[in-house]
Amino acid sequence: MRLLVLLALCSVTCNSDGDTRRGDPAPRAVQRAGLELSATTKDAVIDAVLTNVGERPITVITGIPASLRTDFDAFTVHLAGRAFGFMGPRNASGSGLVELAPGESLHHLLDLADWATVRVSAGGDLINPGGLLGPGRYKARVVYRTEPGQASWVGELVLDGVEMTIR
Repeated sequence: MRLLVLLALCSVTCNSDGDTRRGDPAPRAVQRAGLELSATTKDAVIDAVLTNVGERPITVITGIPASLRTDFDAFTVHLAGRAFGFMGPRNASGSGLVELAPGESLHHLLDLADWATVRVSAGGDLINPGGLLGPGRYKARVVYRTEPGQASWVGELVLDGVEMTIR
């Protein structure tokens, strides 16, 4: 009987290809059409990483410099019943387009604490109302989405279950 229990446990937790992520409750990365999105966190900052996992260069939308910050138009983060956007008011700006060679990665630091204070205009409404996130453990959904006509990779990558601990 004890041997049967051990064999049953091994069949659930062991695998033959060495992929340790298979048993995790949430994926660490998602990919589609040659582009991979992965994420790690430290306090209220999500490091969203785009990696070209294809065989050809891919153009992606990355951070766009704005006054006193960097906008990340293609990213949204959902957690604690809120949707955080990362695009504020700006005048002229660059395109935010970057070409990734096969195997190349690009990091995007999405600081939820900073973006909880960005306003639509001086004295205007907050872009992400609701104030700062309180201390605690959260699970976030990180979304990278682009539209046709933006001269870049087109599609949506959704990474669920990104664990965050805010102190």
